[in-house]
Amino acid sequence: MAAGAHLAPRVRLVADEVWALLDGEIEVDLQDGRVDSPTGGARMHLHLFEPTLVLVPFGVQSEVSSPTARSWLVRMATHTDTEDRAALPPT
Repeated sequence: MAAGAHLAPRVRLVADEVWALLDGEIEVDLQDGRVDSPTGGARMHLHLFEPTLVLVPFGVQSEVSSPTARSWLVRMATHTDTEDRAALPPT
């Protein structure tokens, strides 16, 4: 991510994501929107500045930015964004 870059808020509907910060610094905001979760409604702000892993469960809104320097962030999931949405039952 370039310095000053920002990824808009997003929610994985089916699959968890694992983020690996390889280098740089990021700010992460998480909000648990899962109704049946013990942490439902909880918000968390993370300032990460050294190599680390973050698990972002499905149903948790995530927003990430790289405020001051270029960062290397790898996002991994078992489903692509398209597959994630397609795996939901029809409404």
